[in-house]
Amino acid sequence: MTLSDLLQVASNEGPFASSSKFPYFAAGDVADSPGGATYVSAGNDAAALAKNILSLVSGNKALTKVSAPMNALLVPVGSKKGRGQMPMVGLVGPWMSRLIKGKTLFVPQWQATYA
Repeated sequence: MTLSDLLQVASNEGPFASSSKFPYFAAGDVADSPGGATYVSAGNDAAALAKNILSLVSGNKALTKVSAPMNALLVPVGSKKGRGQMPMVGLVGPWMSRLIKGKTLFVPQWQATYA
């Protein structure tokens, strides 16, 4: 699904037509939002999407544009091992995975959102 930089559906035709009177938005797997299909990108999209919907509901026309978060991929294997790829660095070893993700495996962020 093609989106504007506001996460608003950009189609003006067919069953997915969006208008200024009845705009609708998309995020997650169905959307081609900036960034990779990661937990970090999804959180980035969700925050911007929530701001935009609340803004429209309250009558404010100023919407938040979405920008891609840092495109990094880290795959921890337990709390001490793993591999990843970081922008401007390339492939990284266990030390980077442990530093960024290995300590908590993002469990506190997940609990704050979903628990």
